[in-house]
Amino acid sequence: MDELRGLENRIILIELYIMAVAFIYAFIALRGNVKFDYYMWAILLVLISALLKSRMSRHLTTDSKALFLGMRVIDAACIAVFMLIEGYQTPFVFFYSILILASAMAMGSRIGYAVLSISMVFYIMVFLSHYSAKPGMLIQLVTALFYILMTASIAIFSLRIVSNYENKQHELEQTNDQLRKTIAEFYMLQQVDTAISSILDTDRLLNTVNDVILGVIGPTYSSILLFDEEKNSLSVKASNMEPDKIKAFLENDSHVLWLCLEEQGAILKNHKFNRDFTLSDPSINSFICVPLSIRGKRCGMILVEQERLDALTEDQLRLLKIIADNLGISLENSRLYERMHKMAILDGLTQVHNRMYFQEAFEEELHKAKGKYPLTIAIGDIDDFKKINDIYGHIAGDKVLKAVTSILKDHLRQGDIIARYGGEEFVIILPGVDMNQAYNIVERLRRRIEMLTVSEEGHDISVTISFGIASYPECGWTTRELLRQADKALYQAKEHGKNQVCLAVGDKGEKSINPS
Repeated sequence: MDELRGLENRIILIELYIMAVAFIYAFIALRGNVKFDYYMWAILLVLISALLKSRMSRHLTTDSKALFLGMRVIDAACIAVFMLIEGYQTPFVFFYSILILASAMAMGSRIGYAVLSISMVFYIMVFLSHYSAKPGMLIQLVTALFYILMTASIAIFSLRIVSNYENKQHELEQTNDQLRKTIAEFYMLQQVDTAISSILDTDRLLNTVNDVILGVIGPTYSSILLFDEEKNSLSVKASNMEPDKIKAFLENDSHVLWLCLEEQGAILKNHKFNRDFTLSDPSINSFICVPLSIRGKRCGMILVEQERLDALTEDQLRLLKIIADNLGISLENSRLYERMHKMAILDGLTQVHNRMYFQEAFEEELHKAKGKYPLTIAIGDIDDFKKINDIYGHIAGDKVLKAVTSILKDHLRQGDIIARYGGEEFVIILPGVDMNQAYNIVERLRRRIEMLTVSEEGHDISVTISFGIASYPECGWTTRELLRQADKALYQAKEHGKNQVCLAVGDKGEKSINPS
């Protein structure tokens, strides 16, 4: 923009130089001649036009084509005035070709052609006026017109060169844009591929991929949804939408998009495609929705939304399809990993944590608790479980284990950890709970299990359980010591008649509490 204004100021400066020469020429050669007065009026007209253009140039931008053309009309008119006074011999005739070329370089070849056309109209009018005034000078006028046309031809030839340059520049810009898009796509796919190959946690994987989509495509919203077969519904796993927007989308739009994906495979809504397809959010004017699949079965979708109408393209749709294909494979691997991890840390029968997980969790929880808050461990053992297996069979024994596990899981806090320690033994970690609080919690569990009856082949099996409890720091500072103390307390509960909770009190003995 500053370069354009600088060019305009240089054109004005050239005009002023020519006016200075014209003034000197008129003062020396035409003083006392009738042309002298015409020259003075013409020079005054040019000075006024230069002042006017100087003020207009302050508002000049590359988009101000009408303003630029208006300034060139003023120039052409001034040249035409001098041609009326002096004839075609005036040096001003050749100045208009400079204006045309300057216009073309500044605003493009189309503006240059427009200035050429306007100038030619003025010059033809001058030609006709001269011919009307002096018909006998036809040969001189034709000769002058020939020079004008020669100058115009040079200008046209120059304009074509400028036009070719513009076309090449436009092609280069398109190539550069395509190259930038290709680099952005390559970066996006590389980031996604890195995430897919290195991240096995599903939530972290989906959030990473969604962040890459937001960074490269730059939509208003980007979300990744997965289908929950148990609930038969979609859930948003990664998104930059606010919670209220997510809720509104799930209520109003998700089922519609899911049905459309079943029919179309992918959806692109912009000014060309699916113009009548709208989401419940009125600010969204274009979107892309691509399905996620695992082994040909729909498992979710990627949804990219944009407030601008013509913001999303077929190239971006193609890119998101590639990401969706790769993400589908990764989701399959991630789910397989999660199943394997689940098998490694969960007991297959009861679906609570196993002994290996408990040992790691206990070390970690005790490390976090040291010097900050109490920690209690409870070991529970189902009473006379061997008799249940011997009398009613192992299937009945499995039912008892599952029923006891269900009570334990349903009546513990979210942060508590329960694990099957082996056979009919269970361990419970209660972070932030001291000995007395732990007794109240575990005693409620014991009473609920005491009321439990398991039916097997017409037999009602009554179940009871005994617990031993030990707390940090009263009973020990290591996991080994706490387990030893809790196990001793459990032994005392068994010795004192079973179906009771026994509290460990360090190495001084155990406090037994019998059920009332």
